[in-house]
Amino acid sequence: MTSNESRIDLLHKDRDPRKTNYFFHLLRRHQDVIRLWRLYGIMAGMSVDKDQVEHERTWGHTVRAKNEHEFHRRKHFAPEHMSTVIAGCRALGDLLINKSLLTEESVLQVEKAAAVHDAGKELEYVLVSRSLQAPLTNVEEVLDELNVTIGNQSQLDQEIGNYREALSGDSAGFRALAAYDLAQAINSLRLKEAGFSPELIRLQSVVGHSSCPEIEDLLSGYQRLSPDEQKTALMMFILHYIDDVTTNPNVIDPQITQGEDGVYQNALDRRCAQNERNPKYAEYNLAWREDRRNRTNETAFSMQRRVGHLVEMLLADKLGIDNPLSLPMVVNEQVQQNILSFNQ
Repeated sequence: MTSNESRIDLLHKDRDPRKTNYFFHLLRRHQDVIRLWRLYGIMAGMSVDKDQVEHERTWGHTVRAKNEHEFHRRKHFAPEHMSTVIAGCRALGDLLINKSLLTEESVLQVEKAAAVHDAGKELEYVLVSRSLQAPLTNVEEVLDELNVTIGNQSQLDQEIGNYREALSGDSAGFRALAAYDLAQAINSLRLKEAGFSPELIRLQSVVGHSSCPEIEDLLSGYQRLSPDEQKTALMMFILHYIDDVTTNPNVIDPQITQGEDGVYQNALDRRCAQNERNPKYAEYNLAWREDRRNRTNETAFSMQRRVGHLVEMLLADKLGIDNPLSLPMVVNEQVQQNILSFNQ
């Protein structure tokens, strides 16, 4: 445990140089990935009206003043989100290394996957947003607009063709699901052309609601896997879980709270609740109930919450943690320790 005098505030932006030093350290060792952030457009900025500055900061954006009248922030949360997820994966990975369940090499791979899992967020954001507004019949024009190029045109055409009918359908929810999946498929092609391994491309994809059926299958068959397969599964569970418990404004909240119904909740529940309250997600949250991958008829975020807690239970068991809901607290504490150790 860290002492009160040396504790790091991981829930607020306070310009603590110890945090800055540590996070830059994590990012520097994955420069091959970080260069994609600019290439894929997630470092782009946007202007903020003066009367909106405090609102934006309350929401978690870092707003900087160019001068007395001009303010600026990044368009996307993705860089900050991925930085938090990298640190969380490092912390959870360290805990599993200490139990001799993973190696340093495998945790570095999880870090790298965390650094790339939302690198294509701009493409996802534009495709999903436009698909919610109207049938999306001009995917190629959107790709040109965002300067997305794939050398293997036949593969790109095939991926677009797989989703073209759903993207042009009447249901906004089904269009959004198709847009989300198409963005993931195109981003996987981009990563392949950038030279990343099939293993890393698969690992970075195991986030969010669409990966829940695969994650649940891994959980149910975990005891039957070989030792190497169990290691790979643990790497997937780390990234899936840390992404799940990273809430706006990009923190891993350690608190366990009690709802009005008396049920105890942690960061995973709050992340899913955030998504459920977001009107932009409402239609595809419901549409997921009819997706062919969904065998339980749950909404997207109900499934994400349930499967996330199953992952949490397995990880807590591996780490000897009595209360699985406290796992975000344990991860938060390890991130603190890592920052302090790096700055010694």
